Amino acid sequence: MQQVKRYAEIMRDMDDAAESPKAAVRSMTRLLSDCYGVLRPSDALRASVVEVVTAAKTLHFVVQEIVLPSFRLLSDEPEVEQQASVFDRYDEEEGYNDEPGAKISPWAACLESIETITQATIKIMHQSYSDTMKEEMVPLIQHLKWEIDHQEKEKKGG
Repeated sequence: MQQVKRYAEIMRDMDDAAESPKAAVRSMTRLLSDCYGVLRPSDALRASVVEVVTAAKTLHFVVQEIVLPSFRLLSDEPEVEQQASVFDRYDEEEGYNDEPGAKISPWAACLESIETITQATIKIMHQSYSDTMKEEMVPLIQHLKWEIDHQEKEKKGG
């Protein structure tokens, strides 16, 4: 949990800053050293750019294609696919947005989801915050889903 939360925080910060390629590699290095607890920043800085980018792309794949989709286990709602308009960028550049600030950062939403899962785990499973942060995200979500379903069945008398 802690690593996924840290990943989302770093990605949110990266989205907020317009970065040069050099700054992007530095951010990837920071991402790797923060999320892979055994990798020291000095080791990551000495690694080749290819190694850093490859490791970062692997981390992105694991988190974005395996871990984060597990959030859907907790919702019975169908997935809503958002479609962008070809005019969205033009509208934003020209100031035609009807709702200023309406664009929600996906990483801010991810952090909200992580916080909700953390609070639900503490409340439903009676775990401490520090224990919850040490848990692996996907098994935790699966167990939390089971706990929620089990409590609903008990309430219905089944």
